[in-house]
Amino acid sequence: IPDEEAEKIQTVGAAIDYIVSVLKTKEQG
Repeated sequence: IPDEEAEKIQTVGAAIDYIVSVLKTKEQG
């Protein structure tokens, strides 16, 4: 995988993790 593609994948993964954590927090609230 080229470095640029790897960075994009990491960024998308981080964004998904963030969204999931936000949704979990909203469910608890």
